[in-house]
Amino acid sequence: MALRSTLMEETHKYRREWLWRLLEERFNGKQAALAEATNISPGALHGSLNNQRNVGERIARRVEEKLNLAPGSLDKPIGPQKRSPRDRRSSRPKHKQSEEALA
Repeated sequence: MALRSTLMEETHKYRREWLWRLLEERFNGKQAALAEATNISPGALHGSLNNQRNVGERIARRVEEKLNLAPGSLDKPIGPQKRSPRDRRSSRPKHKQSEEALA
């Protein structure tokens, strides 16, 4: 039973990462646009993105269908060389001050 729980947690994590990636790459970070395109309530989408609720089977399949993705694609990891947009956002370099401003 614990193995099944771990696998489901992993699947929910992959789905969340894919939602963030799709949100950033296809909808310029606009949750309302993604919600409208997938016919998911904005509240449910927000909760799924922010780990307040799991990205369930119905939502995952609906996203895939509405965005013309292969069935089950949200259940697979993005890959080690590709990080979710949320990860990229937190690792952005800080703006460097010019040397003139420091002098």
